Amino acid sequence: WQRIAEADNAALTPLTEEIASLAVVQIGKRFVGISQPIDLSKRCYWTSEDLIKWQKGPKVKFKASGRVDTLSNPFPIDGRWHVLYEQGDRIYRAVLVPGE
Repeated sequence: WQRIAEADNAALTPLTEEIASLAVVQIGKRFVGISQPIDLSKRCYWTSEDLIKWQKGPKVKFKASGRVDTLSNPFPIDGRWHVLYEQGDRIYRAVLVPGE
């Protein structure tokens, strides 16, 4: 890894956010991430043009029977974006759809 000079004074996300990890995918020239905060009810989308400065987007809502734990990076299948997620001792696939 090599430090990017302009990133020395930049925060990837606001310091007030507690994010354990960020599942990121590149779409065209932009990047979209799904945060994995300590409090999973605060999971949301993030966007970036340069992987340095991130802008917070809408909350990620899962229609699942229980708590949605660890997420994979988003990946495309037949023009739709998917993620794999852990719930208990099983792995599931979810289709990402635009917010309501």
